Amino acid sequence: LPPCAARAARKEPGSLLDSLNWREPAPLPAEGGVTVEGAGLNCLENLPAFHRANLDLVAGRLQGLKVAGRGVALGLTAGRKARVLPKSLKQGVAYVGDHSRVDPQAELLGEVVIGADVVVDRAATIRDSVILPHTYVGELVDVGNAIVAGNHFIRVDTGVWLKISEAFLLGGLGAETGRPRVSMVDRLLGGLLLLLSLPLWPVALLAALPGGGPLMHRRELVGNRSLQPAAHDPLTFVATQWNTAAPVLRHLPGLLAVVRGDLRLVGVSALTPEESAARTEDWELVRDQAPVGLLGPTQFNLPADAPLEERLLSDAFFVREQGPMTGVRFLFQGLKALFGPEGWRPGPE
Repeated sequence: LPPCAARAARKEPGSLLDSLNWREPAPLPAEGGVTVEGAGLNCLENLPAFHRANLDLVAGRLQGLKVAGRGVALGLTAGRKARVLPKSLKQGVAYVGDHSRVDPQAELLGEVVIGADVVVDRAATIRDSVILPHTYVGELVDVGNAIVAGNHFIRVDTGVWLKISEAFLLGGLGAETGRPRVSMVDRLLGGLLLLLSLPLWPVALLAALPGGGPLMHRRELVGNRSLQPAAHDPLTFVATQWNTAAPVLRHLPGLLAVVRGDLRLVGVSALTPEESAARTEDWELVRDQAPVGLLGPTQFNLPADAPLEERLLSDAFFVREQGPMTGVRFLFQGLKALFGPEGWRPGPE
């Protein structure tokens, strides 16, 4: 990439740095800038300039530009689902990117930019530095006046470039993190179950007719699919249920969501966008390590109108206790419900 390039879509931080190709800069106009669609663009000629541009942005020295996010404290801005406490900013200004976590005992000093999906561990110190996405900064590590990308450490004042081999000090987290999204095996199995369930659909239709209202209930839920495979923000989908009290019949349309990839067969319960956004505590986010499923302990053991906190706690326990046979166990539990009285007994919608 030429020095004027704004971003590079790379999975590994090391590859991102290698791709910048600072040793062969593109020729610059005599004025030191170019115009793109009527807007001025200042080119960065080297890594120190990249470092300085980031710090200028977080410090508010770039006119008309500012970092996007929520204000955690004076001088401290955080992106979506970033976890950082005001006490971590000891001095200066800092930005913590989307889904990043700064340990409460870590310290941010001077001007600091932390990219997305970064973990800054206990008692680490970040001073006047830029931490690129998907980077782990280990316990007690002191980073000053540097750019860090995975296990690459660059001092911008001296030009020293180090590759740290000890992963407990600095390391790359990789871009493929977070909840497993779409499983082709689940989608194929969901399609098979959908075909086998077709005789029940006319029964569900007849059961919904006496209700006097709409035949189906619809609501927006957060699913498993996302625009990009490694994205942390899954798409929402419209979930439908038959307007009947029998659980087996009511949840038949969920198989369509499994075929589309919005749901897995087994996983945590689906949340509305509002419920998902309302989570702030660490334990409430544990459920994001598992897929959203049609079947699961929360779906089987709790009523649909159970309090959000109770459902989140059940999901978190499921994530921590799941094993290799967990999915098979709940599939058999669902099959048992199909032929048992509990699957046909009226329950909460």
